[in-house]
Amino acid sequence: LAPKEDLDQAKFTRDQNGLELTRLRQEAKSEQLTSPIDGVVVKRLAYRGEVLSPGQLVYEVMDLSIVYAPLQLPDRWVSQVNKGMSARIYDRAGRLLTDQAEVSHVSPIIDADTGTFTVWVSPSAGKDKNKLSDRESAPPLPALKPGLFVSVEITLDKKEDALLVSRDAVIYRDGEPLIAQVSDQRVKMRRVKLGYEERDRVEVLSPLQLGDQVITFGQRGLEEGALVRPIDPIPSSLSAEPEETTERFKR
Repeated sequence: LAPKEDLDQAKFTRDQNGLELTRLRQEAKSEQLTSPIDGVVVKRLAYRGEVLSPGQLVYEVMDLSIVYAPLQLPDRWVSQVNKGMSARIYDRAGRLLTDQAEVSHVSPIIDADTGTFTVWVSPSAGKDKNKLSDRESAPPLPALKPGLFVSVEITLDKKEDALLVSRDAVIYRDGEPLIAQVSDQRVKMRRVKLGYEERDRVEVLSPLQLGDQVITFGQRGLEEGALVRPIDPIPSSLSAEPEETTERFKR
């Protein structure tokens, strides 16, 4: 017995309420945030009661089980750095954090603006490649934290029985590397061919031999044939007292 207009209005109100109910149910689902990864909340950008906009960042979540050091290397190294190379990670003070690291990713492209390519170095301490699958990772080292400033050494090559001298023993004249060798208590300036360098040590390819005596301090003021004598007794054998020999070598 109701007028047709009242019936149409009631249907319209029902449909509008249904749409509003659907919207409210969708909003209710959005009230609970679910992280796409397992990790730790490291930053909170919104709090209860605040009005949020679509796409607004609310939390930052990090997976602390996977850390890596991103490097930007010059393009001249692109043919020498490969995935799987071993590496070492040091802190800002130069202290070794881990020598169990490796190159985990090498970018296939070079940035045309900077002339560099990206390399990731990841710690691999405690990781057994034969037991862990590709999706599994070793637990992170306590000393390595996201955002920590580190320096990285990548091992490009290994050489057995390399002849090493202190970097202080090498001087340059006219762009040529020289080492002051002592022979019969006389100084002999030898032009040398150098190889790899690592921190305070330099590889000598030629012409020095194992057991040759060299001067590591004050040699810049010496001339060819100058008479010198050691201020400390020279060890008779490198293998007899390795620790003492190392200390004297450093001094």
